[in-house]
Amino acid sequence: MEILYDEIKAVEENDLDQWLNLLSYVGDSDFLKNTVEDRIGINLTNKSLWKLYINYLEMEYIQNQDISYLEEMFQVYSKYVRFFLDDCVMMAEYMQKAEMYNIKVPVRFSNRFCFEIPEVTSLDSGEQKEICGDLSRVSRLKQ
Repeated sequence: MEILYDEIKAVEENDLDQWLNLLSYVGDSDFLKNTVEDRIGINLTNKSLWKLYINYLEMEYIQNQDISYLEEMFQVYSKYVRFFLDDCVMMAEYMQKAEMYNIKVPVRFSNRFCFEIPEVTSLDSGEQKEICGDLSRVSRLKQ
């Protein structure tokens, strides 16, 4: 593992493809996702990294048929197209993929596209009323 770490560190600044490929050898998808998303967060303008990550997620979905990769891919797409408003090519690709996979993408954004739907949060599903009810009982007890 230490040798792999040294290899990852050696290429992380110069070769994104190799860096992502080496990260995948670790065999821990959560580690890879967290590492890539952390790096995207450090430099949000790195379009190449965003695109590599989207491609990685789609390839993992195709290989493993694990829907979580596809869901994550669409979440990254939705953030990318809102951050890079002028990238019409990626917007078109996002729309094509949503149509190809026949999926309505749940997003938290209020400015949704026609193939996106509001993301349901725990507060949207009735939990909010339950919480407020608990709070009102507490306030009555204090009086």
